Amino acid sequence: MSQIEDNFFDVEGSTLNQSLSTEYTITGLERAQDYGFRYRAINANGGGAWSAITYITAATIPSAPANAPAYVSSTNTQIVLKLSRSYDDGGAAITDYELEIDQGFPPTALITSGISTFTKVTQYVYSTHWFSYAIDSTTLSLTPGNLYRFRYRAKNKMDYSPYSDT
Repeated sequence: MSQIEDNFFDVEGSTLNQSLSTEYTITGLERAQDYGFRYRAINANGGGAWSAITYITAATIPSAPANAPAYVSSTNTQIVLKLSRSYDDGGAAITDYELEIDQGFPPTALITSGISTFTKVTQYVYSTHWFSYAIDSTTLSLTPGNLYRFRYRAKNKMDYSPYSDT
């Protein structure tokens, strides 16, 4: 492999990579940087045509949002939650968050993490460090008096983060 210029690599059959492997590991990359890669086969007759350049960001999924959704207020038609952003975007910008709600329980029921079934409420774009979200209880068919748990997760171009606490 030879580095042609900043953040661009040619991967070819050198003495370091004389195999038919379709995997090649490159170390020492800088997080949140985009890198371009291309490759070609080399045999006794010389090198073949270069592949198209593929660009990859050195990134991972974001961290889970920093805090569980916090209750702000409610009326008979909505619940307002305060949400916080993930502390670590994983090296790629967070594109949105996904909020989920469980099925709800009467106030006398014991709520444990093992019995909740969560469903997606919405997907929304983060705009500030702290933000709130109002859930319309009539659209979701929430039962007045029931207790509901919420969780959310961040997404970047790599995938979703783990869920927040509830």
